[in-house]
Amino acid sequence: SKVISQEPCSTMVGSSIQVKNLFYNVPARRKFLKSDPTELKHICDEFIRVAMAHPEIHFSFYHNEQEMYHLPSSNLRQRIVGILGKSYNEKLVPVEETSDWIVIDGYVGKAEYAKRTKGEQFIFVNKRYIRSNYLNHAIRTAYEDLMSKESYPLYVIFIKMDPSKIDINVHPTKQEIKFDEERLIYNYIRVAVRHAIGKYTLTPVIDFETDAMAQSMMQGSSKAPRTESFASAGFGKPQNPDHKRLKDNQREWQSIYEGLHDTASETPKESITLESNVSGSIDIEETAMSRKKPFQMQKSYIITQIKSGLMFIDQQAAHERILYDRHLLGLEEGTVWSQTQLFSETIELDPGKAEVLISILDEINRMGFEIDPFGNNAFIIRALPVGFTSELGLKSVIEGLIENYQENMAFSKEIYSRLALTVALSSCIKRGAVLEEAEMQDLIDQLFACETPFKSPTGRKCFVTMELDDIKKRFTSDD
Repeated sequence: SKVISQEPCSTMVGSSIQVKNLFYNVPARRKFLKSDPTELKHICDEFIRVAMAHPEIHFSFYHNEQEMYHLPSSNLRQRIVGILGKSYNEKLVPVEETSDWIVIDGYVGKAEYAKRTKGEQFIFVNKRYIRSNYLNHAIRTAYEDLMSKESYPLYVIFIKMDPSKIDINVHPTKQEIKFDEERLIYNYIRVAVRHAIGKYTLTPVIDFETDAMAQSMMQGSSKAPRTESFASAGFGKPQNPDHKRLKDNQREWQSIYEGLHDTASETPKESITLESNVSGSIDIEETAMSRKKPFQMQKSYIITQIKSGLMFIDQQAAHERILYDRHLLGLEEGTVWSQTQLFSETIELDPGKAEVLISILDEINRMGFEIDPFGNNAFIIRALPVGFTSELGLKSVIEGLIENYQENMAFSKEIYSRLALTVALSSCIKRGAVLEEAEMQDLIDQLFACETPFKSPTGRKCFVTMELDDIKKRFTSDD
């Protein structure tokens, strides 16, 4: 452990960094490591931050003797594309603002490419990567009215200013800093990003009532003609006999039809009551349901008569609930049906995510996908879960599954829930779709066969009721 000599020597230009026997002296710390994909993610994140801050330097990154990143010296835009993928080139919008005391430059992503998950947000101050919820909020505020609150836009923002105006000794990692003029910085960044967005006239089409994670897929699927009844949009058979829970619920609901006749003069003898902490109780008149046919209003709502008055059913929210429950049950029980794509689709991921996806392909394919490596961080998708539409949203769904896994969630119910939600939103009956009488009745039957029919998985009410007393008051009130 003595330095015998120190003298100049001829070496290759550049630096090589290797970490070996990290826990040789402190093996106990190895116990606190998370899964290999999670630790790899942490290493990749640190590498990306350094490489992003110095595009003029050539970086290479090897994992298990395979090159994951090869980033030649370039400009910032080329470095972003080299790290995140070629498809990001069209998503970037430059930000350039300069004053006497601050310079802001970099790139932000177009609002229509915003994702539901974080991970593509970078802020650098004097080329030092920082974390700042305050500045993140400033950037997101600049996207006001352009995307939903649950979405996160891409941005790589560089701030150059006098080092004496900041304090970097707030946190041991030096990733949290304090500004002398925080409010001024906040407003300056918000205006700079807003100006860039306005300059390039980025105004995406967004339905604010839909979930952001599946928005692009919903737009694509709504354009396609509907060629079969919504009841067939699921994991193959609409009512799988193995799904005992849903069958029991449906059997209880359908029992109200037993022994009924389509006779207007009959008097109802029994009723079925549905109770919920959300909506209270609903007493549904048997003969009314059998005699009174449901009808559609504004191509969005189904109206049917109940004993206490009228029930208004949101056809999209109701079908979301039906499909979500069915798909989630299929994922949990391993009974997911797949549909082969007529034309296989290829997606390209950044090297870090590609490495993780390869390691979890078996689990992903058990969810109804059929994905195979295609070389150079690309993957070919041959089959999807039944009911899943691939328009524009397939890559984001796969990336979401990867990111959830990297956060050490393994394949928990939350991952299944997100996938079931995506499938339900992409394949459900939308508002504006005309339904036949049989389809409306089928939707009502299947909705109340669900364990929780009162709200959609996105939190919207599936139905509301109007009491008969309230209807009478409208005719007797002087207002």
